[in-house]
Amino acid sequence: MSCLRVPAVVGLLAACGGPTYEADVVPILRNNCASSDCHGGPEATTGLDLRPSKAYAQLVGVPCDQADDILRVDPGNPDASYLLAKVGGTPEALGGEGDPMPPPFGLGQQDLDVIRAWIAAGAPER
Repeated sequence: MSCLRVPAVVGLLAACGGPTYEADVVPILRNNCASSDCHGGPEATTGLDLRPSKAYAQLVGVPCDQADDILRVDPGNPDASYLLAKVGGTPEALGGEGDPMPPPFGLGQQDLDVIRAWIAAGAPER
């Protein structure tokens, strides 16, 4: 059986050993977050640069500046990860605030499922 990486199908990700940052999360961030007028480049909104070469180091295990004692990505714990709450439109559930990202509604369910599976798998980089 060959292993295909299809970001929209979390079941296939699990069959392939789970989602990774490079293969599965980068495309989501690149397409939805890392534009030059949002979270991309040296003037990134709120100082959070989500370009592929920068995002992992700024997300995984890093405290969130919008909610006390919460990590942006808490490896192995998607329900305690601010990134998932923010892109899912529920930042207040973790003590955060502000609009869902990306505006106006956050990410679609397929992208949320990929991010949730990636965090649950320990947020591997490769």
